[in-house]
Amino acid sequence: MYKLSIFVFLALFSSSCTTLVVDVDPLVDYGDQPAYVPEGEPEMEFGYYLEQLYLPLRDGDGCPIIFGFQGGTWTMPAVRVQGIASLAELDCSLITAVGEVLGDVVSEERFYLAPDGWVEI
Repeated sequence: MYKLSIFVFLALFSSSCTTLVVDVDPLVDYGDQPAYVPEGEPEMEFGYYLEQLYLPLRDGDGCPIIFGFQGGTWTMPAVRVQGIASLAELDCSLITAVGEVLGDVVSEERFYLAPDGWVEI
């Protein structure tokens, strides 16, 4: 009986491992086009993302900042342009109303084409 139960267990165990799992990455659309040709008058707009919604910043508007539990800060600022090349050097600072510098970066970045025709980063 003992040998029979081992045989049944091994038969069931080996038959349960026949499923082949194939992981497939989902398709991702970055919205890029092979070539971006600047058109129109040069224009620049600053804003931020709230979830996936872009909102422009006007003079006097506040940019939402999240202060993390471990001392970090997080925000989703965006620079959007039209009529200029998609590669530019950015010099950005995030400063609170009391003058505290939360972040500062100087970087050459490639802007990405947004669905509404602007290029942004």
